[in-house]
Amino acid sequence: MNLSAFYDECQKLPDNERQWVDVFYKTVLDVFGEDHQSFEERDKVCQLFYGNSSSLSKAQYYRKRNLVRKLYDWLAEQGAVSQDFLKEVYGLQLQDVVSNTELYHYYFKDLDEVLDFVTLVGSLKGMGEPNDMLNIKAIVILSWHQVDLNELQEVRKSDLRPETHTVLVGEKQIQLTIEHFNILKRFADLDVHRGFPSQKQQIYMSSPFLMRSAKQISLNPNNIQKAIQRFNSVAVEHGKELSILNLRRNGIFSQVYAAGDEKTANTLIQELTGCDTAFAFGYKEFYERWKRLITGGGEG
Repeated sequence: MNLSAFYDECQKLPDNERQWVDVFYKTVLDVFGEDHQSFEERDKVCQLFYGNSSSLSKAQYYRKRNLVRKLYDWLAEQGAVSQDFLKEVYGLQLQDVVSNTELYHYYFKDLDEVLDFVTLVGSLKGMGEPNDMLNIKAIVILSWHQVDLNELQEVRKSDLRPETHTVLVGEKQIQLTIEHFNILKRFADLDVHRGFPSQKQQIYMSSPFLMRSAKQISLNPNNIQKAIQRFNSVAVEHGKELSILNLRRNGIFSQVYAAGDEKTANTLIQELTGCDTAFAFGYKEFYERWKRLITGGGEG
C-alpha cells in the first residue's frame, strides 16, 4: 500500500493541523512501514499517539487524535481495515491509549524477561556479564518483590541471607530463587562496579549498603530513579523501559497469575495491594489485560 498517498491527502488540511503532518507521517512509517498490510493492531494504533516519546500528555493525545482518525478513515476507504476496527479507533479514549502503551513498554512476562532485557541493553553499551549492570538488576529484583525506594536505599549487604536465599527488608523477609539471590550476592561482593551508561568505576567493596558506593555518604530515592532514567535513555530505543512503580505492579500480577484460579487471584490482588477495594482502582481489569498480553491473547 502506498502510504505516501495519505501524506498527500493531509496537505489539504487547515494550516493549524497541517503543521503536525510531517512528524505524524514519520511515526506512521516507523510503526507500520511503507508496505505493512496489517493495520488492525490496537497496540500499534496506540504507538501512533506516542511517536518517539515515552510519555503522552493530554495535549499530545488531542493533537494527534484527528490525524489518527484521518489515517484510519483513509485506510478504510482503501479497504485496508474493517468498519468495526474503524469504530474501535474512533472509540479510543486517552486512558485506553496510555494503558495499552504502558503495558507494551513497561510490562514483562516474568522477572527473568526483565533481567534478560537489562542484559541486552547493557551489552549494547559494551557492558558484559556476569558483573555488569548488577546495580540495575538489584533494583529490578527488589522492586519486583514490592520493596519501595525508601526501603531499597536502606538494604545492607548483611541483610542478604545465603542459607535461605532471602533478603531482610525492615521486618519483612523477601524470598528469592537461588538464581535471583545470586545476582544480589554477586553485586554485594564486587570490589568496584561500573555505572551505566558512562561506565565510570565506583568503589564499592567497603560500603555496608547494597545500593551505595563507598564514597556515597547518603542515598535517596531520587538517586535510584536517576539510575533508571539513565538506563531508559538507552532502553527506549529498543522497545521497552523500566519503571519502579510498574515493576512492583508487575510483580503483583505475576504472583496473581501463578495462583491459577480466579478466586485465589481475586484475594491475592486485594492482599498484595493492601486494599480491600482494589477492584475499584482498576487492578483486576489491568491484571486481566496484562494476562492476555503475556499469554499472547492480545489486547482485545
